[in-house]
Amino acid sequence: LSRRKVCDGQSDCSDGSDEDTRFCSRYTCRPTEYRCLSGGCIPYIERCDRKI
Repeated sequence: LSRRKVCDGQSDCSDGSDEDTRFCSRYTCRPTEYRCLSGGCIPYIERCDRKI
């Protein structure tokens, strides 16, 4: 599963483990990434680009 699909607010695993709040609360973004309110990480350059 791609890093971009983990903690992005949409369950991609059949058991929902990629959106587990216990995991997402500890999930750390890379220095080149921006942490969204959902807990997911996107490339820093894509922040505030009005795309979801």
